[in-house]
Amino acid sequence: MSAKQECKILPLDVEILIKDVTEEMLKRGARLREANKNFEVALMVLILRRFTGDGRKAARLLGMDSREFLSRLSVGKIGENWWRWNV
Repeated sequence: MSAKQECKILPLDVEILIKDVTEEMLKRGARLREANKNFEVALMVLILRRFTGDGRKAARLLGMDSREFLSRLSVGKIGENWWRWNV
């Protein structure tokens, strides 16, 4: 199976991922403003979890370079909220 086939995502999958991320953030007590601010990071972490920690596959799914993906998940980019989204 090629890399493109492994990371094929359908629009319904995106909707499900967005719903999962939103529900998870609200369960953790995130206020709506905080949820909007950290949504991108939470989505990246959820996708990373689905690929059992394989940053390269998760980055391909999001159409990002693996270095860019991992740098956005770094402590410096997330700041004080790192512990909330730690994989």
